[in-house]
Amino acid sequence: MCLIPTLRFLCIASLFAGLLGACQPRAATVAAEDETDEWDEWEEPYATDGQARFIERIYRDSSTLVMDLAAEADSLGIRVATASDGKLRVYSWISGGGTSPDFTCVTQYVDSEGRIRAFEGVPIPDGVAYGAILGILRIDSIGKDGIYLLDVYNKSSSRREHSDLVAVVIDADTFALGPAFRWGGKPHASLSVEHEVSGQYYAAEEGSGWIDFFQYVPETQEIRVPMVDDTYSLTGCYRIFRYDGTYFSYIGEGASLYPL
Repeated sequence: MCLIPTLRFLCIASLFAGLLGACQPRAATVAAEDETDEWDEWEEPYATDGQARFIERIYRDSSTLVMDLAAEADSLGIRVATASDGKLRVYSWISGGGTSPDFTCVTQYVDSEGRIRAFEGVPIPDGVAYGAILGILRIDSIGKDGIYLLDVYNKSSSRREHSDLVAVVIDADTFALGPAFRWGGKPHASLSVEHEVSGQYYAAEEGSGWIDFFQYVPETQEIRVPMVDDTYSLTGCYRIFRYDGTYFSYIGEGASLYPL
């Protein structure tokens, strides 16, 4: 079973289509009195007019959490990731940058009193991971009240990408880290893989489509994380982490659930 049911390739393609077709050009000026001065700071666009209207609606109308907004958002260059329980959703879009783009995210969720809240940012504690949220998996069987696994995407250069996996829980109406990932004798807040851009394009079973970067096996509560070599190319091998009641602990290596 894949971690995220939505096809990862299409998710990323729609984000960068938003960069090319939706974002406005950045503006800069040069100091007239000194021709040797460098460019002034870029004035990064927060959002296009269409994106701004869409996000304003998210803040204003709480019922949008249960609406299917994927097609509308895609047309604006906004990626929508919704948890299977319908209680957590993140909207992500490119708000500036070049080959290493800047992402802005808005999180919408149901608090402990049943109220729908929204805020700018990701549902991850500061300093752990930030980027476009490509998918959210709800796992009810882990922890006291269940956890969410977040697939976080960043493009670090024209040739490399960063993929992070983070487990979070809702704690007193804020988001806290869920079970850590234990390997190398230490717990880690996230699992992170830097890889070639082309490395994410997996062929699915029988060549029928694309599969997800991280893989989750509900029957054994295992997470499979792709391995890379010294050139950041995917090797076809996976590190396997199994939930032991406290951590997702490293137990060894294995193959993909979807062999090519």
